[in-house]
Amino acid sequence: MGQRSRHSHSVHVCRRILGATALGYGTWSTQLPPLAESQTLEVVVPPLVPPTSTFISRIATPAYVAGGVAIASYATMAVTGALALVAQSSANKACQGQSGFCADPDGPGDASRARALAWASTVALGVALVSTAVAIAWPRKRASVPTLGTTSVGVGPLGVMGTF
Repeated sequence: MGQRSRHSHSVHVCRRILGATALGYGTWSTQLPPLAESQTLEVVVPPLVPPTSTFISRIATPAYVAGGVAIASYATMAVTGALALVAQSSANKACQGQSGFCADPDGPGDASRARALAWASTVALGVALVSTAVAIAWPRKRASVPTLGTTSVGVGPLGVMGTF
């Protein structure tokens, strides 16, 4: 049987990683070699990759204009369509039958107004559909946003450098 040593030995396995990061820059890291007590090590951190601009996508102004035209056209379509229905109902009451005889003198005017409003409603629908398609299909513009940040260099989770 072997003898037990009266001295206790402890083994600590520790990986020391030195790293440098900066917001918008690349990262750099290296593993440090084991150092004796009070031994120092000079580490040169290479320049980090230069910052890059971040691009974001924004809706272009013409798309907003086309969207506004579409909304106005849908509203116009709804109002002129409702007015056309009211005018047509009035013309149907004033003029009865297929003969086209109108007992009320306002009947022919109501029928003509109903046709004009129906056409206006149909045209407004066409403009609304085209404007909607343009607003959706208009290319988005890319805007460059510079990335700013601070640089920190450290060892381990505490982010400190020192003598090992």
